[in-house]
Amino acid sequence: GNMFALCEELASINLSSSAGVFALISSMNSEILMEDIFGKLEKKSSIFFSDSEIEEAHEKLVTRNAINRFTGGGVKGALYTEKFYYGGYTSLTISIKRDAMTVEFSKALSCTIADLHSGILSLGGLTSVGRGLFVIEKIELNNDKIWEKDDKQRYEQANDIYEILNKKLEVC
Repeated sequence: GNMFALCEELASINLSSSAGVFALISSMNSEILMEDIFGKLEKKSSIFFSDSEIEEAHEKLVTRNAINRFTGGGVKGALYTEKFYYGGYTSLTISIKRDAMTVEFSKALSCTIADLHSGILSLGGLTSVGRGLFVIEKIELNNDKIWEKDDKQRYEQANDIYEILNKKLEVC
């Protein structure tokens, strides 16, 4: 059956996840696909991302020393304190126009979501110091739960996410 039958114009994928601030990004090799999905000056985007608010997160202050970018060493007396949040829960809704769904795009989106879950793809600033990683708890497609986290290893879960999501999106 058509997974998008319930939606007139947009299909929605809900990702419930655990961890810090994130947004979904995708790097695809095809420039034409990028323009078809994300738009360009003369064409509107075919994919839309909801705002995500973190709930039940823990705040942490960390003091670090500044690094001289030329020498790689610490800058004497240049300490700074930054605040970040970890743990908690958030939800991201990705809405996609039905006519934008292609086999190539469903594979790229499925792979991106699997990479987010496995930790291969981190999001936001300070990813080089371990920020922007999270675990997907549940995936819904048009309000139907199609995947939920289990006791498997993260890489096995990421493979399941890719296989299930790609299969469901390809039918659309």
